[in-house]
Amino acid sequence: MKQRGFSSAALVTLLVIVAGVVGWWVLTRQSNSSTTADTTQNPTSWVEFKNTQFNYTLSYPSNAHVQTNNDYATDISIEPEVYFFVPGDSILLDVDVWIPWSGTTAEQKKALSQGLQLFADAVRELQVTNPNPYSADRKIGPLQETTLGGATAYSFTLTSAFRSFSGEYSLAGGNEQYVYVIAESPQGQKVVLHYLADNADAEKIFQSFKFINSE
Repeated sequence: MKQRGFSSAALVTLLVIVAGVVGWWVLTRQSNSSTTADTTQNPTSWVEFKNTQFNYTLSYPSNAHVQTNNDYATDISIEPEVYFFVPGDSILLDVDVWIPWSGTTAEQKKALSQGLQLFADAVRELQVTNPNPYSADRKIGPLQETTLGGATAYSFTLTSAFRSFSGEYSLAGGNEQYVYVIAESPQGQKVVLHYLADNADAEKIFQSFKFINSE
């Protein structure tokens, strides 16, 4: 009898231990699954933008808006100037392809006729001599050689600049700094980009920029 009693007690103890181990395993598995789900939940998606007129492409976060200064534009993918911004925040990046048009000033036409370095210096000088009273406290860095997509480019920084004339978008207000990068496309078009410094999304948009071959 003692032997049977001992066996029953051992069996009960064993069942309790097994149940505890199984319960611990289930809880641990659920905990690990929850942790994994939390780290990948709702990631920000990115969208590719392709300008078919001026042959470049880049990617931008899906929460950003794409806009152009042309109020009559029906197809933004062929506009010479396109900028990316989050509503209520600063412009992340602006791409401006300089092309002669009816409103091009004599100063701008002269700049366009020069080589890339002289053109870049002229773009910087336009910021230095900008008469806008809202940009009187701006600080402009020196022109430096860099690369864009493996090609030679030039850059300078612009700090404490002005808001847009409408006051709707900040071009570099307060202590914000923008990096200007001036390059030439394979088709010979002068391209001026500027993006918000010390901003991960703006930097990622800029790094994704590349010229593409015309078809």
